[in-house]
Amino acid sequence: MITKERKRIIVESSVKKALVKKEDKQTIVHCRYRSLFSTKLRIWQSTYLIDNAGRKYKLIKEFDIGLMPDWKLCKAIGGHCHFTLVFEGLNKEATTFFLDEIIPEPYGFYSGEIKRNNTDIYYTEIFTKR
Repeated sequence: MITKERKRIIVESSVKKALVKKEDKQTIVHCRYRSLFSTKLRIWQSTYLIDNAGRKYKLIKEFDIGLMPDWKLCKAIGGHCHFTLVFEGLNKEATTFFLDEIIPEPYGFYSGEIKRNNTDIYYTEIFTKR
């Protein structure tokens, strides 16, 4: 007969802290940009979410849109081009925010005010500054 003894393993607190995996919060914004025709689009890394307290959240990743200096062809479907942006997670105190592409030329993207929800996944219309 084989019996297994339970052994107690003691892990130092410094090792426990090193093993804890920090989950990064993210905010996902699905964007819809009005365009009757397929067009090449790009977004600059200097695009932020700005909350009601003025805090900025950095762009982490873009999907279906080029990242400056590259352009990407976005197909217009139903009069709109669609792309997705992933940002740093919003502060827990944020109740509203907006998207702002801060660039040294005209036609940067922006959104209207977006009300915070409990999923941090949003769908918004994107416009260009003049």
